[in-house]
Amino acid sequence: MPAGTGGAGTHLERYARVFRCVEITSSFYRSHSVATYVRWAGATPAGLDARYTARELSLR
Repeated sequence: MPAGTGGAGTHLERYARVFRCVEITSSFYRSHSVATYVRWAGATPAGLDARYTARELSLR
């Protein structure tokens, strides 16, 4: 675990204190509600570059 990523808070909050960019891969495996993305934005510092992965869905 990188230095500074321990302590209180969620994984996202702890990593956002150390890194300027985080990648959230849970969105690849399932969709999240808008409220979840809003909560994540509120729990991280302004200017954090958050990347979300998404699975390409077939619209057949």
